[in-house]
Amino acid sequence: MARVFVTGGTGFVGRRLADMLVEQGHAVTAIARDTSDTEHLESLDIKVVRGELYDVDFLADAMEGCEQLHHVASLVDNDWARPEDYYRSNVTATRAVFQAGRRAGISRAVYTSSITAFGIHPKGTVVAEDAQPRYGFVHPYGHSKYLGELEALSFAETGMYVTAINPPLIYGAGDRNLNPPVKRFILKVSWTR
Repeated sequence: MARVFVTGGTGFVGRRLADMLVEQGHAVTAIARDTSDTEHLESLDIKVVRGELYDVDFLADAMEGCEQLHHVASLVDNDWARPEDYYRSNVTATRAVFQAGRRAGISRAVYTSSITAFGIHPKGTVVAEDAQPRYGFVHPYGHSKYLGELEALSFAETGMYVTAINPPLIYGAGDRNLNPPVKRFILKVSWTR
């Protein structure tokens, strides 16, 4: 099986991805911040490297020997982040991760984007995967994911096979970061029954 590098492995989506990759027999390396709880990853014999997503040299060394990259790490939509926080996390870090991947010889990469990267479109519009934002973005998060997706996809020009996925809304058991609009919706629905 493949050697796979995962960012965001301690997060809600990345943790489940890492579980699935190990279950399928892949050798997984995951990056985590010094402050992140990696006990679950380590219990699966996932190699954990400690560092930041902005250090291209460190990332390239950590990815050495990996064939695939799953870039799942992201600053998600929340009430406290500033626009510059989204751009640093979702654009600058994406650029660094993909530069490191290219340097390390990664051949295949998956970038986890967001449906918000498509921006605002008129009601009833069918939005295809190559659609461009027509009326801006509701929130800096969506704009940062759009720009991050462009960064990731640009590496296809270097010979890397890059796929971007745009999930609409992710929530479920164990979600520690359920965003405020989803919380309000769930509470509203649960109280109206």
